[in-house]
Amino acid sequence: MFVHCSPTEGVQTLVLTKQLSPQDSWSQSSRKRVEGVSSPKACEHLTLYIERSPELRCSPGEFSVQGPGATVIAPVGKEAVLPCHLSPETNVEGMDVTWYRVRPPALVHRYASYLDHLKDQSPEYQGRTEFLKQKITTGQVALSIHPILPSDDGEYWCKFASSTFENEAQFKVLVTDTMFPRLWPWIVGFAVTLCLLAIITTFGVLFAQTRRILGMYEIDISTCPHGLLAEENGLLVDANGQFVEENATLTEQLATITGKLGLENLRRYAEDITLDEDTAHPHLEITENRKYVRTTVEKQDVPDNPQRFDTHMAVLGENSFSAGDHYWEVDVAWKDRWEIGLCEDSVTRKGDISVCPENGFWALSLEKDEYKALSTPTSILNVPEPLLVVGVFLQYEKGLISFYNVRDCSFLCTFKTTFIKPLKPYFYPGHVTTGNMEGLHIPKYQ
Repeated sequence: MFVHCSPTEGVQTLVLTKQLSPQDSWSQSSRKRVEGVSSPKACEHLTLYIERSPELRCSPGEFSVQGPGATVIAPVGKEAVLPCHLSPETNVEGMDVTWYRVRPPALVHRYASYLDHLKDQSPEYQGRTEFLKQKITTGQVALSIHPILPSDDGEYWCKFASSTFENEAQFKVLVTDTMFPRLWPWIVGFAVTLCLLAIITTFGVLFAQTRRILGMYEIDISTCPHGLLAEENGLLVDANGQFVEENATLTEQLATITGKLGLENLRRYAEDITLDEDTAHPHLEITENRKYVRTTVEKQDVPDNPQRFDTHMAVLGENSFSAGDHYWEVDVAWKDRWEIGLCEDSVTRKGDISVCPENGFWALSLEKDEYKALSTPTSILNVPEPLLVVGVFLQYEKGLISFYNVRDCSFLCTFKTTFIKPLKPYFYPGHVTTGNMEGLHIPKYQ
């Protein structure tokens, strides 16, 4: 009898009786010992001792994979490290190492042939992962995810593959809010089920609309007919922030954005937007990769400088635009207060600020369940479903700043003016409340 891997000391033994057949095979991950019988073929019924150990001594070229060992607790907005290592110690530099989420399926990060391979990385993880390989020659590696988002909750696998062998380990990541733990999934599912039953019973006429809202949570470009953006319920605001009635000329200009440019084409103009820490209000916390900002109760220990907002809790992007077309997206999910858009590089940073075109700001906002274009006066937008990801498209020479609902490929509003100064991306995550614990995240597209 050939035993593939023999366990180390300190194992637990489980005794069971089994009738053997010629088709029975021995597990790679356990050692089976026959008691009191010189040969397994000498009898039909044998007592088998199955011994298991967390660490195995494997045949040459083979290995076991050990994950974190316990559920990884990951607070929203913070960093989570997902360690995995091989036993016995093995140099992983030339291996293929992959982390992926089980449900819904997503490729989190892949390393192979001494390099990170991020071409096929799932969009929700782009710009948020880092492969930690300080001890890679001893088989100890880890994946850093930063910042953690609510959608990161779930089961994960880390898989190691050499030219002759592969193995993997499974573990769980539990995402918690900064101040309040997330509810367990079964509680959430039970509560949602009760709510849906109540809605169906009491408001049957709204069932179709409710199902549409639930079904469109995931962003899917394929839902756009021919990849085009719809311009229904759109709003055009002129240079003075005033609502403009529809006319043929302006409609034609708007069609340039919504009709000829689909979401996929807009992403051809995608910019790698990063946050400028020197402009951030002291109560804003920015992650190390400068892709995520959230408001904190604690004041950050940062130096005062002319570029920093000292009263209005905002931050600007490092990018500056004086020409050309530029596009980026902002994840605004799980928030009930925010402002995003662009502003002139020269805007006032000190004291109370009114965000409007007259002061060099062109922004979209959510406040008190109302989506608004921050014109003068503000213009309330008809947005039937909560925004999850908002696209921002600047056409500098044409004097247009447009906003899009990415998840259903629809147009929200456009500001029209003439730009004469450099513009910077503008972000205001809002004050900390129970409904506004999350921050603003800027996905990275490659």
